[in-house]
Amino acid sequence: MSIYYVYVYFHPHTNVPFYVGYGKNTRYLDHLKEAKRYPKPKQSELKLNTIRKILRANSQPVIKIIDKNLSKECAVELEIFLIESIGQIINGTGPLTNIAPGGDGGCASGVNNPNYGNYWTDEQRQDLANKNKGNKSRTGMKNSEEAKMKQSYKARNRPLRACPHCNKIGASSQMGRWHFDNCKFKQD
Repeated sequence: MSIYYVYVYFHPHTNVPFYVGYGKNTRYLDHLKEAKRYPKPKQSELKLNTIRKILRANSQPVIKIIDKNLSKECAVELEIFLIESIGQIINGTGPLTNIAPGGDGGCASGVNNPNYGNYWTDEQRQDLANKNKGNKSRTGMKNSEEAKMKQSYKARNRPLRACPHCNKIGASSQMGRWHFDNCKFKQD
C-alpha cells in the first residue's frame, strides 16, 4: 500500500536539515509534539533537544515532505539514502541528529543488539549485590516488636463509622471508600 512518505526537519534560519524520517498519517508532527510536551532537555535526545532549542527561540522547525504515496519499502530505502547522503552528527559525517542509519529506528533486538550474547560474570554479579546491600527498601524485612505494637495500637484505636443504610461498623477510611456507595441497602 502506498501510504508512506519521507520527511525532513530543517533549521528555520539556516535551512540546514537536522532530521530525516518516514511515516504515515501525522507521524511527521510527533517529534514536534513530544518536544513541546516534555520541554526539559535530556542528554541522549539530539533530535528533540534541537527542536526544543528552536522552540525556545520562538521559532518553528521547517518540515518538508520529500516524497509521498510510497510503499513502506520505498520510504525506508529513501530515508536510508538521504541519511547516508546528508550524514549524521553521531558518526561525524553531517548535521543529522538521526541515531540510526534509517529503517525501523535504533531499537535493535536479538543478534542486532550490541549486548546480544553478553552475560554477567560472577564478579559483576557480586559487585551489584554489594551495591544493593545498603539498600533501605523494606521488601522482605521484618518489623521490630516496638513497630508491631505501634501498628496494633493504631489499628485498635482508629476512628469507626457506621453505615447509615445498614448500620455496619468499620474503619472510617475503608467504609467511606468502599462501603457507603456500594451498600446493598442503599436507596437510590
